[in-house]
Amino acid sequence: MKHSRLLATATVALSVLLSLVTFLAPTPSGQWAAGFHIQFLEGVVTAVLFLGASAILLLGLRGFTPKFKLSYAAVCAGYSLISLSSLQIPLLTLVTPKITDLAWVSSGAIVLPFVVSSWLLFVGTRGFARLFGANGPATWRWLVLVISVAGAVLAVVLPHAAWDGQTERGFDGTVGGVTITMVPVIFAAIAAYRARSRASAEYAPFLGGIAFVSLCATLSPLFELLAAYVLHNGIEVITDGAMLVPLVAAGASLLYVAVQFSDQLAAGEQAVPEPDATPGADTGRLAIEAIVCVAQLASSPQAIDPLLDNMRVITTNLAPGQALTPGQQATLLAVYQKLEAYLATQEPIRRRAPQEIRTIVQHSLPPTLASSDFWRRLTQAPAA
Repeated sequence: MKHSRLLATATVALSVLLSLVTFLAPTPSGQWAAGFHIQFLEGVVTAVLFLGASAILLLGLRGFTPKFKLSYAAVCAGYSLISLSSLQIPLLTLVTPKITDLAWVSSGAIVLPFVVSSWLLFVGTRGFARLFGANGPATWRWLVLVISVAGAVLAVVLPHAAWDGQTERGFDGTVGGVTITMVPVIFAAIAAYRARSRASAEYAPFLGGIAFVSLCATLSPLFELLAAYVLHNGIEVITDGAMLVPLVAAGASLLYVAVQFSDQLAAGEQAVPEPDATPGADTGRLAIEAIVCVAQLASSPQAIDPLLDNMRVITTNLAPGQALTPGQQATLLAVYQKLEAYLATQEPIRRRAPQEIRTIVQHSLPPTLASSDFWRRLTQAPAA
């Protein structure tokens, strides 16, 4: 938690410092000074925010399953590539005031890094969705590919005029690439949002944040397409920095999401409180609370819901203040052990050792748990 907030503070400070440094760059001949510096500032801020947020996210990979790590890494790689891609325009403008004179721009190849980054985002969020059981059209690769290609063809055949200094083929490559960039990010936002609806409270804010960041990132290529076909000034939108505004918002949002998720992951790693010296404290209520606490560690509530049926039978028929029978206590102990075994061996997102789970439970519940009969039976019982 401390490291993530320190890194976030350093990221913000570095973005502010480098923003000021951008104003020292000389304005290229023939360029509007304010537009150039705003564009340069936005590119630098976007790069720093995305890289800093990705670094914070990558620091939290410990304990996750290989499949989740792979999806996690793909998302971080996609965001990192977006950050580097956003620097292309201001840096190329320093090389030549008229960037369409460069083959990299005039041919439309400048969009290739954005295309790669968007597909990395889709692959990563698709992995999240599948791990949380949120399968559906938003995770169908062939559907995303078909819509991307169809959208690119439509963008090419729509009536248009090539930008000043760019060939017709280069313009077609640019708008086609922008479309292929936008479609996977839209599907990534949908997939992340659907995964959020199936995730536990521990992961839902993270997935909702990824959906929002992806939505913000979608606005940048959409803005560029609207500028190209409606305003007919797409190249001005690119060179004056307006296209990067949504990416700045996305970078800031991702940094916030990264810090919050890091804090959430670290919440269970704090010191365990000292136990109360009173033995046998309210075994029934503490057992139920311990089971509820363990159940909340599952990434998908639907997956462990059947394991809680026996506890529901007991709680439904339990009157206020009524003591548990020995049979009910044994049933609750078995429910806890099954949940613990699931989290240790079957959980698709983050596997936890039994001792780590018990540390989290002890931290979350009153100190009297450690001296209760339920906890004593649990620590003495063989593994489920």
